[in-house]
Amino acid sequence: MQSPNQSERSVGDAPDANPKKPEKLTEKQLRWVEEYPKHFNASRAARDAGYSAESAADMGYQNKQNPALMALVDERHKALTMSADEATRHLSDMAATRLNDFLVVREVQGYEMREEYVTVLRTHAQNKLKRLQEAAKKLPKKNNPFDASIAELHIEIVGYDIEIERFGDDVARLVPGRPIVAQVTEFDLVALAKAKDVGRIKKFKHTKEGVEVETYAADNAARDILKLNGRYEKHNQQKKAEVTITIGGRTISSQPAVSDET
Repeated sequence: MQSPNQSERSVGDAPDANPKKPEKLTEKQLRWVEEYPKHFNASRAARDAGYSAESAADMGYQNKQNPALMALVDERHKALTMSADEATRHLSDMAATRLNDFLVVREVQGYEMREEYVTVLRTHAQNKLKRLQEAAKKLPKKNNPFDASIAELHIEIVGYDIEIERFGDDVARLVPGRPIVAQVTEFDLVALAKAKDVGRIKKFKHTKEGVEVETYAADNAARDILKLNGRYEKHNQQKKAEVTITIGGRTISSQPAVSDET
């Protein structure tokens, strides 16, 4: 009768006197595990992990034959990839993203624009100039605070004279009138930053003209969804082939990627 503490062996089995100890992985092997799932090129991963160019091909092949390393590779690959369902949701968000999603409306004070004859504007400027000159006479000539304003008015009046001489007395300009409250639209920078972090938009940046936003093409996102679900016409005959898409630095894979390349 066999003791409960005895291992079950067949009659011909001999006891394992030297059980295999867990293999201690080197730093280069661990780095190879990090690199290999990025492209599934064993030789390239070996070079990136620090193996010499001469030994990269051999070491890449050996590492692929190591069950412990490949188990870590599988875990690493799962951590880096999205499921097809998650990818579909993400791509759907990308396809549905519009610039209007990031616009906010706020009220600002503005002015109602009105038309005014340039001859009238010149008269107003001349009257203002006379008042400033009278006020300036009451102050010391050195460092007079009105000097800059008086110089600007002289330049403004010369501009009016040139315009009247060129276009006649009937020439007019649009000038600010009574104050009004106006609505303006602008980008919500916080919302843009969050959308960039989750991969809904490609990028945004500040320019001289304002904020520039680059979104993903909706038709490309829709096509990628069809590819993931095997419904894109070009891929109907290749449903078992892997579809790999990168979003925001993360890889989406409909099937585990396996490469024979070393």
